[in-house]
Amino acid sequence: DLPYFGFFWTISVSHQNANAFSSMDDRLLDKLKRMEREGVLNEAMIVLLSDHGMRWGPIRDTFVGWYEERLPFLYVWLPKWFRDERPGAYRSLRANRNRLTSPFDLYETLREVLSLSGGRANPAPGCPKCRSLLSGPVPRARGCSDAGISSHWCACTTFQPADPRDPLVRGGLRTFLEHVNNVLDRYRDKRGRRMCARLDLKKLHRVDRVIDFERNRDRDGSRVYFYLIQVSPGDAKFEFTVRYHGGNDTYTVSDHDVSRINSYASA
Repeated sequence: DLPYFGFFWTISVSHQNANAFSSMDDRLLDKLKRMEREGVLNEAMIVLLSDHGMRWGPIRDTFVGWYEERLPFLYVWLPKWFRDERPGAYRSLRANRNRLTSPFDLYETLREVLSLSGGRANPAPGCPKCRSLLSGPVPRARGCSDAGISSHWCACTTFQPADPRDPLVRGGLRTFLEHVNNVLDRYRDKRGRRMCARLDLKKLHRVDRVIDFERNRDRDGSRVYFYLIQVSPGDAKFEFTVRYHGGNDTYTVSDHDVSRINSYASA
């Protein structure tokens, strides 16, 4: 018997409609039952996961929608013989159901399973502290940075409303608009003419100071701000995170810390 690995990904059913995936419930259940009858579930580890929740539509304008984008689901099935032979690993997996984990931990889990059959893979470079979900419970007090999750995507964040008139808040907003316009400026036609309109602030819907990530950084005056804005033309809505560095009075914003929360068609 040779080890095997299958990877299957679909977006057509649920990507644009949070309720559409329920239409696949019976089909998925029938598939799993057939796999059980054929003995597949006694031979394979099964992982069902998503890369994010719903990112479009009216729900994304709510605070629940904010969580939706940051909390993908993950289900893991282990064969009975594996649970019997490695009860400690199974207990660890069950304990980690209610702990803060990330895709980096899932990668380390698959890496451990691979090693059991003689395979090898490099550790996840993006998270040196991440670990296999089978190798023991992750700490209850684990923070997002320990799981390789940046402040923008952290669902454990504490927010404190910030004053929109605060010079630091205004500076972060200017930094983002400069950043996104610099990105758009790269798109030019064959004659070198700019293809995208310059974006200007239309409305500041929300700005908060991120508290959790600052506990060890306040000494140098660093702060993290989370914004929700609307721009013109196009009425695009952006959520983004900006870090202010008090030591040298500068701001940083990364493409990875920006979310457009309404679709281009709706704008």
